[in-house]
Amino acid sequence: MNIIDYHNRDEISSTNVRDALKSGKHYFDRINGPASPSTRAMDEGSAVHACIGEPDIFAKEFVFRPAGLNLNSKDGRAWKKENEGKIILTSEFEASLKLIQNALRQSPAVDFYNSKGKANADIEQDFFWEIAGNNRGGKCRPDWISKDRKTIVDLKTTQAADKGSFQRSIVNYGYHIQAAWYMWGVEQATGIKPEEFIFVVIEKTRPFGIGVYKADHEMLGLGSAECMKALELINEWEKKEQFPGYCDQIETITLPPWMRLKGEKGVTPQNYHEIELY
Repeated sequence: MNIIDYHNRDEISSTNVRDALKSGKHYFDRINGPASPSTRAMDEGSAVHACIGEPDIFAKEFVFRPAGLNLNSKDGRAWKKENEGKIILTSEFEASLKLIQNALRQSPAVDFYNSKGKANADIEQDFFWEIAGNNRGGKCRPDWISKDRKTIVDLKTTQAADKGSFQRSIVNYGYHIQAAWYMWGVEQATGIKPEEFIFVVIEKTRPFGIGVYKADHEMLGLGSAECMKALELINEWEKKEQFPGYCDQIETITLPPWMRLKGEKGVTPQNYHEIELY
């Protein structure tokens, strides 16, 4: 199944779950609102995923614009028409992508792609399952999964791939929720319980540093609890056909903890996060 067909299906995804944990409006708008326009950063991130995990799809859906080609020129218009429907990437990014591939081959992540199986092109990678109390069901599409379904690998592109920075990304973007959703979904769809979830984190700029991190039980447990909380909210909202925003009445707000502690401990937004995460 291609990625467009997958996204067009109605089942609940990990993105929907994370939206629901923001508010009912976020959840409803993702499903019923217009699709978000693509950006260069999004296209390049998708290209990294496809190039590493699904090279056949990469060849069909992406193309590099030749250096110096003006798309408004006669030759440029002809080239653009020839590649109509494909995502156009710059020649500079082509060089970066080659360096990213080289970096991957020199990292611990290469073991998953070379030893434990192949990327998803040769095995079923789309998983769908029923959810009690919800007619939509669930779905997930791992970047890579071993043939025995015991190991799931998720590729992330980021500005900084060191452990501390990625811990903050996990919190900020809800990656622990995504990991738990995928682990639960594969088990529900196949009857096989995955044993590990691995993040392969690649920096977007030179020298394209790579971190490879295994989610621990605490992270997956918290993510699972958040998933179940989101499903309870979704089921309630869909039953009532009401999708609330952040709050339905005026609420009192105070300063964040790091600012309240600032005077006596010299706490800042940066080291407050470190106190929480390390």
